[in-house]
Amino acid sequence: MLELTEKELLKVILEEQLKISQKLDKLLSEKGTPEINFTSKPIIKEWGEETSLKTVSGEVLAVYYVEGNKMKIKVKKDLTVDTSPFNTFFINRIIEPLKRQNKEVVFDLLIDEGNLKELFIHNLDGRQMKEVINSLRWTLEKMYERGR
Repeated sequence: MLELTEKELLKVILEEQLKISQKLDKLLSEKGTPEINFTSKPIIKEWGEETSLKTVSGEVLAVYYVEGNKMKIKVKKDLTVDTSPFNTFFINRIIEPLKRQNKEVVFDLLIDEGNLKELFIHNLDGRQMKEVINSLRWTLEKMYERGR
């Protein structure tokens, strides 16, 4: 039986998601892009397969779903948005530069009583999704360690 490391598995998943995203982009460009109106919480009825973001020890920090060029992340631990390095690293060094590079990138948070619950990111390409996922996993793990 072939065994893959978590990193190898993530690479395979992201490559497949990129292929799917490219196919969807091609279909949408041929059929025209439907108008999408975003509210404070985008409405997408069906998401792709659930994938976990885990600590090195295997604890699930969050799960994420990808649908085309959209990503939804559900945080599974009580982590406040004020805990470093969420703003200093993830927002300031990952999300803001992505938004400057691509004006189409949409980023939204769902926060409940200071706790980070969900993140929504839209209009990312495969490389950007990989960067966001890897950076977010590291960020959430550091937040979790500091909150213990």
